[in-house]
Amino acid sequence: SKWSATGTHLWSERIGGASTDYGYALTTDQDNNLYLTGIVNGTADLNSDNDTTDPGETTTSPYGSYDIFLSKWSATGTHLWSERIGGTNSDYGYALTTDQDNNLYLTGSANGAADLNGNGDLVDGEENVAYPYASDDIILLRFSNDHQIATGTIDITDDTGTITFATSSPYYLFSSTSTGFLVELTASNLGHCD
Repeated sequence: SKWSATGTHLWSERIGGASTDYGYALTTDQDNNLYLTGIVNGTADLNSDNDTTDPGETTTSPYGSYDIFLSKWSATGTHLWSERIGGTNSDYGYALTTDQDNNLYLTGSANGAADLNGNGDLVDGEENVAYPYASDDIILLRFSNDHQIATGTIDITDDTGTITFATSSPYYLFSSTSTGFLVELTASNLGHCD
């Protein structure tokens, strides 16, 4: 729901399905679009059109159990896009933020093999689990404002460092080119901290 500063109801949308579903985080971008993440369990309406026939709304392979949902809405309540992210085990989307270029960052956890870019398969980058990954691994996903997996670099804060998203697997974790971080993730140590 969206309310005015004076408490007037402006609009509401309902998403989810017959099972328990949760919204965990909400953020806005520079254009006042709203982003929502959380989890859905089983078949769920992700765009508030009162059906479950749109892509990602049913629990066909690779989805099942709790899956992450990510939805974008305009400031006036128009649904712009949704993605379902996850696998057959329980996966969670916990937090969102945007940057000055309206790129979207989502963090959460994936348990086992999981579709990390919303395209419905398990063959991209780090989606198909192998050693050293186990259960409930941390994920960091970066989407451009048109919900495509984003690549490139971003400045962290006041020239203290840069996060670089690898072009071969831009959606699984990040590496830092700075020595100013508490943890520096590089190609040689990604994923070794379950």
